[in-house]
Amino acid sequence: MKREFWVKMEFADFCSHYLNMTQKEVFKDVKQSMADMMSGNSAGKSFGAKMVAKARERLAKLGPINSENGKKGADAKWNRIPLPKNKQEVIEFAIDNKLDPDDASTWAEQNMRERNGKDKDGSPIMNWKGALTNYCKAMKKKRSA
Repeated sequence: MKREFWVKMEFADFCSHYLNMTQKEVFKDVKQSMADMMSGNSAGKSFGAKMVAKARERLAKLGPINSENGKKGADAKWNRIPLPKNKQEVIEFAIDNKLDPDDASTWAEQNMRERNGKDKDGSPIMNWKGALTNYCKAMKKKRSA
């Protein structure tokens, strides 16, 4: 479960977990939490095990593109999805994923040709499939409004 435990936890959950523990118990739990997160153990009682379980829950709800990117967690910039070789690859991806091919073509022109693989803010596109999916969904929503 490498880097899969990116998850939002409520501060109240954190507090209720540790509030009634002694310092010695807290220290032991933190050490166990690190071990559980590194090994991907979601079966334990440590706060880390709870985080792993929540992360697995979150990833199960995501689509395949965002799930794969979510597994990369904080290291996404080193695990980026390489940009497509050409516009046709973008259009084929769109068709395979039931996205509008015209929107995909526009996205490819803007982000690959005009912006050189960067988004509208000038940041390198790390996950072109996710960015394209989001763009196409936003354009579809705009058209239906």
